[in-house]
Amino acid sequence: MGETDGIDIGALLRKARATESQESFVVVKRGRDFRIGAGVRVPRSGQHAFFVEAIVSLAPSSPAVDLRILESKLGFLKLLAAMGYSLTYQDDHTILCEAEFQKTKLVSECKALEAVLAEMP
Repeated sequence: MGETDGIDIGALLRKARATESQESFVVVKRGRDFRIGAGVRVPRSGQHAFFVEAIVSLAPSSPAVDLRILESKLGFLKLLAAMGYSLTYQDDHTILCEAEFQKTKLVSECKALEAVLAEMP
């Protein structure tokens, strides 16, 4: 359970087992309006679940509302939903996008997600 292209699976599992929440997470990439990470949950049953998540900001740093940008981001969110990601609205005007994957798919999924989100305005 070693390192997978920069994601240390063993360290994620050890940290999750040692925390009260039974979860650990590592940030893989930060962009202007997004953050991508990978993590693991280790429930009491012992069947750990690996996941990839992206946090997508809906509001740019400007207080002005740009409908063109919002429409474009909506298109990217629809694409992520079609890719199997659940979408959850957060209090800070961000959307949490998350899906579970096998540990061997974490890196490739993070790269695919990065390619999609890098195209956002």
